[in-house]
Amino acid sequence: MDPEQRNEHRSVAPVAAHFSLRDPAEQGLVRSEIRRVLTAGDLDDELVDDVLVVISELWSNATEHAGADEVTVDVAVQTTGVVTTVSYVRSATGAGAPIIGRPDAVMPAAEAPRGRGLAIVDALADSYRHEAAGATVSTICTFSTR
Repeated sequence: MDPEQRNEHRSVAPVAAHFSLRDPAEQGLVRSEIRRVLTAGDLDDELVDDVLVVISELWSNATEHAGADEVTVDVAVQTTGVVTTVSYVRSATGAGAPIIGRPDAVMPAAEAPRGRGLAIVDALADSYRHEAAGATVSTICTFSTR
């Protein structure tokens, strides 16, 4: 959605929360809690859905590609938008090193069964970047409410 159209006449309430995901079975429960935090910030439903899709995609990437045993999610609703940080500690068995900074989101061939994750993040978030500190990798996404 065009950031200019989001929450055109809403007053967004600042709120923040931290979540930790260890068990794939917890993802639905944690997603419900994140939705609760986002709606407490008085965000429109479309923005809430966009944030949840991005968090789910990044959580899946961390567990499937990096072998993360635990993923943390920080959500901050601010007057100008939402900032999410999805972090994990790379396991020794994870895939290659993540691309730090702002990697290009490349859409795979139509018949490819995988590889659309960053294209989804790129399409839904207003901006995103990857950062690393030792073995901890974080993806920070911003979503505008104005």
